[in-house]
Amino acid sequence: ARIKTDSLDWETLAHLLRSDLIAWAYAPSWETREVKNLLRFRISLVRIRTSLKNKVHSVLDRHHVEDNVFRGLTDKFGKTGMKIMRSLELEGNDRAILNGYLDLIEELSRRIAALNKQIKALVKEDEISSYLKSVPGFGDLLGLLLRYEIDDIERFASAKKLCSYVGIVPSTYSSGGKTWHGRITKEGNKWLRWAVIEAVHGAIITSPSLRRYYNRVKQRRGDKAATIALARKLLEIIYHVWKEKRPYYEKELAYTV
Repeated sequence: ARIKTDSLDWETLAHLLRSDLIAWAYAPSWETREVKNLLRFRISLVRIRTSLKNKVHSVLDRHHVEDNVFRGLTDKFGKTGMKIMRSLELEGNDRAILNGYLDLIEELSRRIAALNKQIKALVKEDEISSYLKSVPGFGDLLGLLLRYEIDDIERFASAKKLCSYVGIVPSTYSSGGKTWHGRITKEGNKWLRWAVIEAVHGAIITSPSLRRYYNRVKQRRGDKAATIALARKLLEIIYHVWKEKRPYYEKELAYTV
């Protein structure tokens, strides 16, 4: 409204309460909040570690350290790779800087490994998480993250409502009787949205039917649209797996977006 006063606000609120039009806010349990905080902490540590690894690459690039130094290694930041980097002769302060980055990476890796053990233990104790991790692209971390960020699937009347909560539905614009659909809203739960988009990459690799579905959309509408379409499809699968309390079974998917 263009005119805003306290009395108008109170009258509006009184009308909404009288008509039972104010929705109840969902309040997660203490246990749910604790697990969510643990999972978010683990994700933040991985992001910090990734940032530090990028800084290590910058130091190596400054000194023109060739990739053949790490020939035969699948992980430059594994035990052998770290040993090689600590033995490199670097000029100036970069030797101390590189050591500092490597020390932090090792400490973060220890903490992440400990958190991974906690996460595995939580998944073993939770029936729903075991169903969710059976969906292609989801493992212990992403399955548990969905379990506790959603918390209660009965909050959502349909898979479409769940997609809206996550924020992977198209934005809608209406004017003069016409309606346009734009990019995804990105107004939902950012942790769930990250988890589902992350799961898309794994699903393409591990599931033949989901990969075929992705490729069909990609041919018509491109990479980004295919990623969002598959993310929505994964949420539909999650919704039904959870509601029906069963593992995921691989099957061919119809081309519906």
